Amino acid sequence: MDTTAAPQIIEHIRQSVDFTPTDTKWIPGSAIFVVTGVAPKGTGVVRMQQLDDGKANVIFSLDHNIETGIKCMTFGHSRLENRQVALGDYSGRMSIYDLQQRSDIPSYNVQAHESIINCIDGVGGLPGRGAPEIVTGGKDG
Repeated sequence: MDTTAAPQIIEHIRQSVDFTPTDTKWIPGSAIFVVTGVAPKGTGVVRMQQLDDGKANVIFSLDHNIETGIKCMTFGHSRLENRQVALGDYSGRMSIYDLQQRSDIPSYNVQAHESIINCIDGVGGLPGRGAPEIVTGGKDG
């Protein structure tokens, strides 16, 4: 069997972290990725990191500002030049942060569910294609 034609997983970096990661996404149109998760004390972790010389360096962090662990995220609702991330957390809150501005304060914040948001996705924001929309799935239905 020829395995060279099959999909392959290539490890670039192995790095220990001090939290439980729950989601990872590349920022569209960049070489930067975002990792979300839960710190041991139950607070949220959001870190922008960039691969550099065999390491994943943190270039921006929201760890100190988020009270509840982050379960999921999406860039689907955001235009490429905006780089806004929508986060779903363990308390049912959906927040949007502007990563281009590296703001510590969400530009939008709403209680979307009674408890954990398990999944989130978005669409839109393209000229002539309608308004940006976000959909969430929570334990409460």
